[in-house]
Amino acid sequence: MFPLGVRLSLKERSENRLELSLSLPSRLMLVFFFLVSCFVLLLGFLFSDKKPVVLGEHTIPLILVCLTGLSVLYNEKWVFDKNRNIFENHFGLWILSRKQSIPLDSLVQVELDSFIKGHMVDTHEAREKARSSGSGSSHDAVFLHRFFGAPQKQILRLTVVDKQEKIYPLDSAKAHRVEEFRRRGRRIADFCGILFREI
Repeated sequence: MFPLGVRLSLKERSENRLELSLSLPSRLMLVFFFLVSCFVLLLGFLFSDKKPVVLGEHTIPLILVCLTGLSVLYNEKWVFDKNRNIFENHFGLWILSRKQSIPLDSLVQVELDSFIKGHMVDTHEAREKARSSGSGSSHDAVFLHRFFGAPQKQILRLTVVDKQEKIYPLDSAKAHRVEEFRRRGRRIADFCGILFREI
């Protein structure tokens, strides 16, 4: 999923078509950032000391305008279409988006799982290794505890799986949205007539 807290929302376009796509608030947020960066660039041009205006002085605002402009064109959409028997993904910019599709009836289940972001080594295991290596001073143990024992962020992931066991990641979010993701997963599973499984 796209960064900056952009969210997807599930919309029923008709009784035979379901779409998971960029929500309206997220789209408006991207437009807002683009307008702000344009305003900053314009202010830079208006209050520039040098006449004529030299573009090199405004490189950073110009880069921001380009990046936020591209983000406005961002497109992410998952389509479940019973009429055409299509499960389809659009990803990228509107003008350069990648499209991938498979038969809808090849999907077998929707899965909701979670993982720890940045999880590398178990804290207790790391401290025991430091002590047993002979170089494990109390200072080392404190460092390892701070590094490996730092609060970890649990991330939810909603996916669909096809008959070949290929996994398609629909959306991800922080763990506090678990109920929303459960409802979304069950709704997609009911629509497609497949299983919903929470791992």
